[in-house]
Amino acid sequence: MSRIIFFLFLLLCNFEAKNIELNHLYKTNNSIYTYTLNSLDNKKIDTLTIGKKGSSQHYQYAINEVLQFCDHKENDECNDTGISIKKFLFYPNDLIFLIGIKNDRSKILYIYDPKVDQEKPIRQFTGANYVDFTPKSEYLKIKYDGFCDTEDPYTLHENFKE
Repeated sequence: MSRIIFFLFLLLCNFEAKNIELNHLYKTNNSIYTYTLNSLDNKKIDTLTIGKKGSSQHYQYAINEVLQFCDHKENDECNDTGISIKKFLFYPNDLIFLIGIKNDRSKILYIYDPKVDQEKPIRQFTGANYVDFTPKSEYLKIKYDGFCDTEDPYTLHENFKE
């Protein structure tokens, strides 16, 4: 009985940690873009719609994933998830980052630039347990762990720039 209560507690905590609502229009203060994570069943994210403030122009990106987002508490197992729009000196346009946790607990990072591609992300990274990015002066350093059958996970590093 105590195991059932423990698993119910974990399940409820996962739902409470979700701080991004599906089918909700988000407006940003620091960018020209708005975004909505569209879902027909309120579980799977079907598409990401990115729009320009004050314009009827929208870009729709297929996602077709069930993703979990967390509330960025220190003890979250999946901190740094969500959507953020950032500008870097080395890149001419705003970049839109979508980071989520997939059902298999892997972490996925999508990078969008509506001025470059209006149908798919310009880059996508999936880590077995984590994906992190660190801005450098001339690029983004992307670090993630690879999927492997051994007990020793391996780390991949890639540089992203224009």
